[in-house]
Amino acid sequence: MAQPGSTQTTGVLPPEQHGYIPDKLKKAEKRIEAHPYDTEAWSVLIRDAQMKTIEVARQVYERLVAQFANAGKYWRIYIEQELKAKNYERVEKVRIQKKFEF
Repeated sequence: MAQPGSTQTTGVLPPEQHGYIPDKLKKAEKRIEAHPYDTEAWSVLIRDAQMKTIEVARQVYERLVAQFANAGKYWRIYIEQELKAKNYERVEKVRIQKKFEF
């Protein structure tokens, strides 16, 4: 086991460092493919997206709001992530897009 401050590692890289896609995400994607309105499967993708940068996660949010165009809570999640990244111009574009979806 590595000691604090040591350069030795355990040999396990975080998933984003080597392209690994967790099984739970693969399963969620398959469930969504079979049942596009499966909110439990979408929740798995949302939780994962919230741990990533907006540039990486934006595709999930775009798919989410396209599928659930009238669900304000999903739009809010998307907008909050853009705000967290200080993408104010992007927030305005998303808000305009939301206006036309309803």
